[in-house]
Amino acid sequence: MKPTLRVLAACLLVTALIAALSPVYRDLITDARGRYRGTSPADFLGPMEYDRRVLHDFSWGAWFWNPDKAFGIPRVQDLGNRPMYPVNWALLAVLQTERAWRWYFLLHAALKIVGLVMLCRALGWPFWIVVVASSACMLAEGSLVQFGDITYLSSGAWLPLLLWLTLKAAGRERFNVWDAAWSAAAALWVLCFHPQFGVYYAVLLLVFTLWVEKGALRRRLPALALRHVAAGLLVAPYLLPAAAHYAESGRRYMMAFEDWHLRRAYTWWKYRMNWSTFWQATFFPWGAWVAIGLGALAGRVRGTLLWPVFAVYFVFGLFHAVPWLAVPMWATGVALFPFRLPERVFEPFMWLGILLLAELAARETRPMRRQALAALLVVAFGSCAWQTSHDPRRAYVNPRWNRALPTGLAARVRAEPRAPAAFVTGTDRAPDQQAPLLNSQHNLLLGVPAAHFFGEVPNHYFTRATYRIPGLLFMQRMATPLADWGHVQEQI
Repeated sequence: MKPTLRVLAACLLVTALIAALSPVYRDLITDARGRYRGTSPADFLGPMEYDRRVLHDFSWGAWFWNPDKAFGIPRVQDLGNRPMYPVNWALLAVLQTERAWRWYFLLHAALKIVGLVMLCRALGWPFWIVVVASSACMLAEGSLVQFGDITYLSSGAWLPLLLWLTLKAAGRERFNVWDAAWSAAAALWVLCFHPQFGVYYAVLLLVFTLWVEKGALRRRLPALALRHVAAGLLVAPYLLPAAAHYAESGRRYMMAFEDWHLRRAYTWWKYRMNWSTFWQATFFPWGAWVAIGLGALAGRVRGTLLWPVFAVYFVFGLFHAVPWLAVPMWATGVALFPFRLPERVFEPFMWLGILLLAELAARETRPMRRQALAALLVVAFGSCAWQTSHDPRRAYVNPRWNRALPTGLAARVRAEPRAPAAFVTGTDRAPDQQAPLLNSQHNLLLGVPAAHFFGEVPNHYFTRATYRIPGLLFMQRMATPLADWGHVQEQI
């Protein structure tokens, strides 16, 4: 079979396996449910709807500023906007917002499958190991958790492809077509990723690059520098204004506020991992990691490609995130990366760790050990499949979001020229299924100017003036009952 056909066949087999074994992928593919991992479409449909409006009635002012978000926040400052991501624009050019949101999930899940298959193929593994390892990676908890956020999903979707391109470009004489492809893929990745996942994945990508290029690193340095410069130039139109806006944002000046609860909410080193969080974030599902540990004892770790890379990254994660080990950082309050949820540094191990065992099984030459490692790989795959198919459905996929929004009220607000209106929300957070009518994201679907949460208000000065006003702080996902809005409409 030709290599292209083998790759296509592997991708189709992986898709068929994960759809057959996992309710997450089955409902995603069949469109049986509209929410994945509990994510609210309201969190993403709003920015996508604004993108659709800008695309069909374009102006540079509308593209650069969103008047409905936080009373006019610069769009490049908001992680959920993805204002320069070509995939987002292509979907919205041909689809309505709700369908574009669904296809965003589908395309990035498919991108991750293709990247995993290509990476495993490039490592020279047998066809069955390519299929089983890729399927297990897609079924692992670390992949499923990414369905909770569009930016998490796209952050992980591009990484296998970037690892594959890094491997293909390694050791060549000078800058080549694989380096150029790497630059383009890295630029697309940056335009859609969540910065916290992106930075952690970038560390993993850097360690992998140095390892596979170590034989000719000095000779390859000009090409490596050139491909990073090329990727930087491609994303500069996004990063430069984003950096300028961030410098004046409330997020940048968080430590200027004396309120303890605000500093805790946005200061990374206040989020301390305990051991239960560490074990859950790093070694779940347990059966897969037991199989990986036994595989390390039975196989030949020496001379492998992936094990040293993941070992270095794991040590980095420990000294970055676990307070009992990263004593100097936690004592001084200066973090390597100032992020609020440090356990995310370990999520690559949750869905890439299965590749460690696959590499041992693929390179083993001793017959008895080869059979044992093959059996352990199947056990790891079965463990990942078991945990996703037996997990309560509410943990991953939820009923379709089809709330009726108060379009009549929104039309009256839009017709009022005097001032923007902030929809007053309740004081308690409530998920969509508990019957809220509005949360702080719905105003974007309705085209109504409103405020958003503290870290994304337009600038530091606006934040200082408004952060104590009820209704302007932490509005996201706070619900207002339908009965309350009915009373408001009666008074208008």
